[in-house]
Amino acid sequence: MKNTLLLLILIPFFFLGLSSCNQKKELETDDIESTEKDAEKYINSGLSKVEMGNYEDAISDFSEAIKIDPENAKAYNNRGMVKTSLGNYEDAIYDISKAIELDPTASDYYSNRGLVYGRLGNYQAAITNYSISIRINPDNASAYLNRCTAYNRIGNYNEAISDCSESIRIEPTNPLPYSTRAYSKIMIGSLLDACKDTKKACELGDQEMCEIYNEQCK
Repeated sequence: MKNTLLLLILIPFFFLGLSSCNQKKELETDDIESTEKDAEKYINSGLSKVEMGNYEDAISDFSEAIKIDPENAKAYNNRGMVKTSLGNYEDAIYDISKAIELDPTASDYYSNRGLVYGRLGNYQAAITNYSISIRINPDNASAYLNRCTAYNRIGNYNEAISDCSESIRIEPTNPLPYSTRAYSKIMIGSLLDACKDTKKACELGDQEMCEIYNEQCK
């Protein structure tokens, strides 16, 4: 789209003296838009296959989108996340890093790369990526939740509590930050508060937290 906009800006400068050149530019613009639409078809097809659990074919669709439009950040990001689901973490990091290179302002891409680093046990790298994601979008609840989890993994429970609290502030009806914060509070010995979070997670639909609350907090 950036290239399309650039072409549209340049066209008026050539219009008066070079009409044939103007026609060529219009054709180039149409070609770019057509390429983007063709890539989007494969991206949408890939997303549908992800929903059906057909990961290998989804990867094929995202790869085809990349072949058509090598600067399509969404296709790289989506392919990277499917590879994450399949446990191909190194390949996933390559794809998501490419998506970030193409669109460095996309908060979710950093959060996704952080998730992969977390799967690899590289929690510091995960935290770094979540922090970038949050800096770009301070209302990214999942980035706060994932950073909370990473802080728990390295034993930084107070920071974890702070991040899960931010995730709750943004998405108060999501049970996951409550259950994750409950773990943090248990680890610092704040059992009563942990039970409160466990109860809240239960009320929001987390059945596992309901069982824990009934067994441990009543």
